[in-house]
Amino acid sequence: VIKYAPSVAAKDPNFSESELKADIAEVTALRSLCYFYLIRTFRDVPYSTEAFTDDDQKMDLPATNFNNVLDSLINDLERVKGDAVTKYPASSATKKLYQTARITQQAIYAMLCEMYLWKQDYNNCIRYADLIIEAKKKQYEEEYGNSSASDLTRTNGYPLISSAYANSSSMYGYAYNKVFGEGNSTESIFELTFMPDDNMPSNGAVSLCYGNIKNAGLMGYASVSSFIGDDVETKAYSIFANDYDARAYENIMGSVIAKYTHSMTQISFSSSTPTIFTSGWYYEGKVKSNWIIYRLSDIMLMKAEALTQLMSNGTNFTEQDEKYYQQAFSLVNAVNKRSLCQPTTSMKDTLDASKFRSKEQIESLVMLERQRELMFEGKRWYDLVRRSMRDGETSFLSRQVLQKYSNNTSAIQDKFRKLDAIFWPYNVDELKVNKNLKQNPAFGSGESGNYEKN
Repeated sequence: VIKYAPSVAAKDPNFSESELKADIAEVTALRSLCYFYLIRTFRDVPYSTEAFTDDDQKMDLPATNFNNVLDSLINDLERVKGDAVTKYPASSATKKLYQTARITQQAIYAMLCEMYLWKQDYNNCIRYADLIIEAKKKQYEEEYGNSSASDLTRTNGYPLISSAYANSSSMYGYAYNKVFGEGNSTESIFELTFMPDDNMPSNGAVSLCYGNIKNAGLMGYASVSSFIGDDVETKAYSIFANDYDARAYENIMGSVIAKYTHSMTQISFSSSTPTIFTSGWYYEGKVKSNWIIYRLSDIMLMKAEALTQLMSNGTNFTEQDEKYYQQAFSLVNAVNKRSLCQPTTSMKDTLDASKFRSKEQIESLVMLERQRELMFEGKRWYDLVRRSMRDGETSFLSRQVLQKYSNNTSAIQDKFRKLDAIFWPYNVDELKVNKNLKQNPAFGSGESGNYEKN
């Protein structure tokens, strides 16, 4: 598109310059998003912005350094952000979905927000987060206004959809139903959208990995780690702070992942023991849940993380530290409160600000809230990798991973001792076709059994 669209526009008078620029901005963002996933997974990757249109072109490129690729992606997005569509016209039901199912200026802002966070340019991360938050506030007001569905008192004024059902004082799960059940919500920024028509593609990845209702039971390759699954059942609450967190019931059913596999949750707290109603389970081959790439709470917690990194180390806060701390805690608390199964009139904060009075404590709180809020959304591992890159060592990541295991803990610690090991190895077949690609040193040549030798 980038290579040939300008020549098409030169021949077609109906293809305006603004449309051309918007199309180039959209595909540039999609390319940047793909490369961003690649470098976060493999670190250094072969990188090219040339269109491959000829078999004679050189394709066996050596890997480009992580930071060089990241800088290039940021530069590309900064260059095209002003050309992107700000709002698609909602002249039909399908076009209304474009606002979150296609790249918009907000989607590019979200990508820049996260990329600057990885670059450790925290002021720019915050700048783009603020642009999104302000735009979402305006969108929320247009959508809900003064209706009964609007309940910003639960979320410190941030435009998050409340978990509480507006017509009930004891029923919760509304936010899940809007964000994950219906999809393309006011909180969404960019998501892969699957149409309900059976003739249209379904979300095969969720069906395969998380499960579906085949043979009247959920079956998926991925399972819930025991330390997560037992958190509420045993009342350990090491992850979910208490049994009033709706996300504990929306995300997990026993030992299986429930998020994305169903469209409706109702959590009744009419008595002291919650009663969970779930419906809208997808059948095999018909999982139509959208896969969310960016949504508002993710951006809010990125901003909170950036704010913590601007703080001084230790517990003796300067005046500026206090401002950063208050902003970060307010963001985390807003995300946390919206999921509490408590009436707004008698709501009590479950997060105690006095317990997070150091940079390390508030930083850990942000990480924990991201784990709760974005569980099973493909974010957690990358959060741990980003933290390790920032720390320059892997002790935090190792402690988190070790929670999943009771055996061979020393082997796991040894495995993650070096930063190289937090990035994936290249597939050995890639090494065979690209002789200029050198394997991640933590995995030797990539052949079976080679890791033990290295």
